[in-house]
Amino acid sequence: MKICCVVIVTYNAKKWLDMCLEPFRNADHDDISIIVIDNASADDTCDIIRNKYPYVRLISNSKNLGFGQANNIGIKWAYDNDFKHVFLLNQDAQISISDLYKICEMQDGNPEYYCLSPIHYSKDGNIDTWFKKNLVDSGIAESVNKNSEHYIYEIKFCNAALWCLSMACIENIGGFSPTFFHYGEDNNYVDRIHYYGKKIGVIPSIKGLHYRENPRSKNTYFIDKFKANYRYMLQELSNPNNKTKNIYLKFYRKIFLKLCIALLTFNYERIKRNFKLITCLIKEHKMIESNKEKSKQNLKLCFLDI
Repeated sequence: MKICCVVIVTYNAKKWLDMCLEPFRNADHDDISIIVIDNASADDTCDIIRNKYPYVRLISNSKNLGFGQANNIGIKWAYDNDFKHVFLLNQDAQISISDLYKICEMQDGNPEYYCLSPIHYSKDGNIDTWFKKNLVDSGIAESVNKNSEHYIYEIKFCNAALWCLSMACIENIGGFSPTFFHYGEDNNYVDRIHYYGKKIGVIPSIKGLHYRENPRSKNTYFIDKFKANYRYMLQELSNPNNKTKNIYLKFYRKIFLKLCIALLTFNYERIKRNFKLITCLIKEHKMIESNKEKSKQNLKLCFLDI
C-alpha cells in the first residue's frame, strides 16, 4: 500500500497555494500523492495548480459542495487507490514532508488513534489561539508545552485543518456527514470517532502551520446569530453520543420560547431569526435524524457512496 494521500479542498485559494503545495514538490510521489478538490473557485486557483504543480491531481467541481463533501471525494479516491493514511490539509495550512512521514509512522504504531494532528501554529510562531483552547479544554496544555518528544496526547477535539486519518478510520467511520455544509462537520466526525470507542490525539513534536484565512471575529458562521445557533443545533442533534431524551422537543421549546419573547418585545431581528430556526429545523428534521442513525450503524465507508 502507498503511505499517504494528502487531500486539500480549495476555494479561491490563489494566495495560499505556494505556501500549501510547495513543500510537496520534492516528495516521493510513489509513496505520497496530493489531490486537490476545488469547490468552483472564481479566481485562478485551478489554472495555477495545472500550470505550476503538475504533481497534484486536481478535481474541479462545477459547484461548491462544501468542506465535508469535497473532502469525501478525496477520501474515497485515497481508499480506492490503496493508501494507508489520508491527511486532510486546509488550503491555508502547511506541513513538511518529514513531519508527514512521522505522523503516519506514529499512527501505524498506535492504531487506537483514528485521527492524529500536529500542534497547530499561527504565522507569528505561537500555538494557534483556538488550538490552544482545545488543549486547555482537554486538560493537556501544560503537558504538551513541556514535552517535545514523539509522544501522543489524547485530545477531545481539534479542527480538521491538519488531520491524519488511518485507513481503519476511513473504513469504520467513513466520510463527513452530508448534514453539514461548512463548519460543524469536523465536530461531528470526532463525535463519531468517540462513539466507536476510538481516539484522536496530538503530537507535540510535530508542527503544522495554520494561517486561518477567516478569523472567527470576522467569520459570519460565528458572528451571525442564525448561522451560529443553527450550527450548534446541528452538532447537538447529530451527535450519536447524545443520550438526551426528546432532544428535538427540547430545541423546539427553546426556540418557540425565544420567538414568543421576541414577539412580545417587538424585536424584529429576533422574530426573524427564531422563526427561521424553527422553520429550518422542521424542514431538515428527517434528514438530520437519518444521517445520525446511518452514522451509528457501523456501515463500511459510511457517507462515501459517491
